[in-house]
Amino acid sequence: RVSDGKRFVHVNTHFEHTNDASREKQAEVLVKFIKTFEYPMLLTGDFNTESHTKAFSTVISAGVTDSKLLADNVEDTATFHGYSNVNTTIDFCFVTAENIAVSKYKVCTDKIGGDHPSDHHPVYIEFVMFSFSHIDSLSICFFIAITYV
Repeated sequence: RVSDGKRFVHVNTHFEHTNDASREKQAEVLVKFIKTFEYPMLLTGDFNTESHTKAFSTVISAGVTDSKLLADNVEDTATFHGYSNVNTTIDFCFVTAENIAVSKYKVCTDKIGGDHPSDHHPVYIEFVMFSFSHIDSLSICFFIAITYV
């Protein structure tokens, strides 16, 4: 952070949406990349995969945890709706649990002008990093906006 020189890493990704093998390879490459950092980490994105898949398992093998599982306060619903009857969770915010405590996890379903602003709902978390000499409270919201033409 510029304000005090303390460091953390925020990585955002967007995995391929049509092919499991591609997502599995992307997860392997991502894990190699994020393992190069030794700072508290937030890993967010549209992983285009659910929590029961090999790609998801590969991601968490890097030592990150789904923030929803750590949060004291959870407001959960599916993150992808596709402007249709599809309801699945494929967007995640992972954290390094040994130095980040999550106080709130929320999937934001607000509408603007009567409609959702994206085919994905934003994920919002509030968290505290405690690897520093004092506790720092922060929040993050990531918003995945994808338009297919």
